[in-house]
Amino acid sequence: MSTRSIIRGVATGTMAVAIAAGGAMVSSPQAAATAPQEQRASEQGRSAQQLQSVRIRTFANKCLDVARRSHADRAPIIQYRCHNAPNQKFRFERAGRGQYRIKTFANKCLDVERASHADRARIIQYRCTNGANQKFRVERAGRGQYRIKTFANKCLDVERASHADRARIIQYRCTNAANQKFRFQR
Repeated sequence: MSTRSIIRGVATGTMAVAIAAGGAMVSSPQAAATAPQEQRASEQGRSAQQLQSVRIRTFANKCLDVARRSHADRAPIIQYRCHNAPNQKFRFERAGRGQYRIKTFANKCLDVERASHADRARIIQYRCTNGANQKFRVERAGRGQYRIKTFANKCLDVERASHADRARIIQYRCTNAANQKFRFQR
């Protein structure tokens, strides 16, 4: 059988990747825990970085992006046209209790700024502190899309449902709107 006719889950340790029709689409982080052991073994030759890094695509078909490829604390997370630079790659690491730390190319964590519970609080990168504001839950939203929920039980949101480059990523009460749904892509 060819890869066009088989969909196979490949455990990455932190994410699960489904390979279909010659392309790669990323499944939910929860799927990694249930992928068969032999599939894990078949991919051990690849580097962990290759397998764990994903792009997070927005409703506007753009990608989450660490602004200006910054390595600094408090660099904003924005939406920007997708490209192959590392500042659009993120790694999901288990944080226990169904939560994940989402790490950037700078080895920092996505962070709800100042541990705010408020709507419109910015999502930034910040050195990893293991704080609650750096832990996220991922929920299915249907049609291969996911909501990413914060510690305040709010959703990551492309501010004002903008289609523009550089639109800020914020937390906002969950509304089930398109601008709060994301796709994962390897």
